[in-house]
Amino acid sequence: MRMHDDRRATRAAAGKPLGLIFAGLLAFSGVFGAASLQPARAADHVSVVMSSYGFLYLPVLTARELGYFDKQGIDVTVTATEGGSKALAAVTGGGADIYVGAPSSALHARDHGAPVTVFGADMTQYSSNIAVRRDWAEKHGITEKSSYKDKLKALKGITIGVTSAGSGTDQLVRFLAKQAGLRPDRDLTITALGSGQAMLAAFSQNRIQGFTHSAPDAEEAAKNHDGVLLFNFSAGEVKPLDGFLYVAAIAREDWLSGHSDLAVRFLRAVQHALDTIHDPKGTVNAMNAVHAKYHNRTDMTFYKYVWNNTTNAFPKSIELTAPAMQRVVDFANEFEKKPLKPDTLAKTWTNEYAAKALSKK
Repeated sequence: MRMHDDRRATRAAAGKPLGLIFAGLLAFSGVFGAASLQPARAADHVSVVMSSYGFLYLPVLTARELGYFDKQGIDVTVTATEGGSKALAAVTGGGADIYVGAPSSALHARDHGAPVTVFGADMTQYSSNIAVRRDWAEKHGITEKSSYKDKLKALKGITIGVTSAGSGTDQLVRFLAKQAGLRPDRDLTITALGSGQAMLAAFSQNRIQGFTHSAPDAEEAAKNHDGVLLFNFSAGEVKPLDGFLYVAAIAREDWLSGHSDLAVRFLRAVQHALDTIHDPKGTVNAMNAVHAKYHNRTDMTFYKYVWNNTTNAFPKSIELTAPAMQRVVDFANEFEKKPLKPDTLAKTWTNEYAAKALSKK
């Protein structure tokens, strides 16, 4: 309707003397103020990359769909690269501004000379849950309510799916094996299967007894494929990893220094999303908006279950701390033949932008 109104106004003006048109403009500015004639400032553009549109990234998706980036004067494009390494490569190569993903990836990239910096928290649970087949659980006398110790003990001999060798899911299984006093390459069969859908297929066909993947795949196995959610990391049930910084905002040093105010406004929008996600009423609005845009083929009853289970994994604040980053380093070094360089941590994170975003919230 506005476009047609503008065209009619143009045609009407064409038939009027120039003096009348100018007089009309003066009258308009007198009523509404000269500032209203100035063109609106274009929003600053930020390109964000992440591995998928999955539940790990709900704060960014919520901020986008509820207009929180718009309120900060930011035009955000969000691209799923179907792989964290691809997303990080896009940022290190200058093809994107912000990578929302694993801070451990940033540490390894920095260790190899890439000038990337972690500058805000996004998820603070190691949120790749583990589902097992119900018949396997019954055979081992295990339920979702069994003790952590009994669950660990039952892992001996299991065939379990992960995304790829050396991935976060692979490291998680090896961490649990170590917790259980097991040798992961001898006492377990760890199978790299790629996507969550491939894992669900293998799970349904009994080619694996369990697998680990981020929401909603493990929950899907538990709810719709006769499985049991054995280790619910999202809910903080695995105490050794409770509060683990799993997903963060990452950018190049030069981008951050050249766009410091933009980085602050980006984090302020993410903080607004975190506030909404943790608000009993606001979280419903966020859930409906994100479901409609990204996951509308998912049954809403199941979606609500996954949403409520996953939101526990998000922090109350975007703030970064030295102990949180140190835990990431310590966990990464458990699985690396060559530990991260001693000075890598100090160069790879800052709370400067988060502190500014929170101070002006």
